[in-house]
Amino acid sequence: MARVSKQARDANPPSNTIRRPHRKSRNGCKQCKRRHMKCDEHRPTCVNCSTCDRECSYSQRLGANDAGMIPLANSSQTPTASDTPLSSSPANLVAAIGAAGFYPADGVESETESLLPNVYNLGHLALLHHLESNLLNSGDAALFPDATKAGEIAKLIFKSAITTPFLMDELLAVAALHLSTQAFDPAEKNQYLHQAAHLQTRALGHFNAVQPRVSDENCTAMFLFSSFLGLHTLFDTTIYQRDFTEFLDKLIQFIALHRGIRTVTRQSWHIINETEMKHIIDPISALDQLDPQLTVSCGECDELLAHLAASIESLGPTSFNSCCEAVKSLQWVIRRRRGLPDELHPHITMAWPVLVSFDYLQMLKQRRPEALVVLAHWAVLLYRDRGFWVFGDTGRFMIESTSKYLGTYWQDWMAWPNDVLKSL
Repeated sequence: MARVSKQARDANPPSNTIRRPHRKSRNGCKQCKRRHMKCDEHRPTCVNCSTCDRECSYSQRLGANDAGMIPLANSSQTPTASDTPLSSSPANLVAAIGAAGFYPADGVESETESLLPNVYNLGHLALLHHLESNLLNSGDAALFPDATKAGEIAKLIFKSAITTPFLMDELLAVAALHLSTQAFDPAEKNQYLHQAAHLQTRALGHFNAVQPRVSDENCTAMFLFSSFLGLHTLFDTTIYQRDFTEFLDKLIQFIALHRGIRTVTRQSWHIINETEMKHIIDPISALDQLDPQLTVSCGECDELLAHLAASIESLGPTSFNSCCEAVKSLQWVIRRRRGLPDELHPHITMAWPVLVSFDYLQMLKQRRPEALVVLAHWAVLLYRDRGFWVFGDTGRFMIESTSKYLGTYWQDWMAWPNDVLKSL
């Protein structure tokens, strides 16, 4: 057998290291360059950094020359979920995905390979069949549980996917994820997870290559792609239950992606609302009508609000308001669930992350106990929806891990989540 020389190996490095496909921006900020992302070079903070709540290097090097050209933001203004930078920027889903710090799974394929033309084989055909039979029709695993609309929705999805390669790849990736939950053999399970990562990497490669912007013509395909990508990201988060700190990092990444995607697709909902997707986006559209100040107490979170009120001095007004708004949004979700059939509960449960504010997300990043307790209360809904294949036992993991992480001092704050675990 011929031996490969060291020089030859060095000249042809392994192709299993993923690099994010990107277009170089010579004058881009340091953070975007470090993450191999295309920077829009907007100052004082680029879109990528502002969406992901990172400190942009542009803002760090503002000097006397820059001060006259760039208006400085009023430090007294606090951004919220509705006024994040993407809300006033062009409808760029690329920025939303990239700014969330989203990376495909490791060890799948190289940048060059991910940009090759799409090639589909019999294995992909099997995934497509599984998608149509198990995920787009009624049943326990169905993503759209309304049996009366399932056929129409499936037609719309396939019509969009046939002309949108990155959507087709992500659909197949989600099908592979679901198959991984049904596999008993560890090797088979890993094979499906690897296949899902491969397809997701290829989807992102094509997506970043064409850099599409949301328009009237492609808004349905973009909405579907962002929805399935968000679902994929959440699944990747829920199956990671080895280290709570790293789990939180992944969950925060998902929330940032989910919020950014919603911001840039929301403007096209009036078009999507005229399609078969109407009954899916109606609950989401209702979120925009939510006024947390008008949210009626649901009972489950009353003790938590009382604990927050007693801690207002130690929290400070900004953190106190952020946590209270997050709790009131959670109350709205809980009340909304009561008026929906069980099959739709997971969809409304996933609505809460897009309602939390910028400041609350910062508190999660800082591992502030009060923010973690609020998150554990949301985990109760994940636990109640544990039959949904994307959630699994994530709710239990989050509640138990939060209790262990915070210790006995916070056990009164964690009373409801822990009581739910004991009662169900």
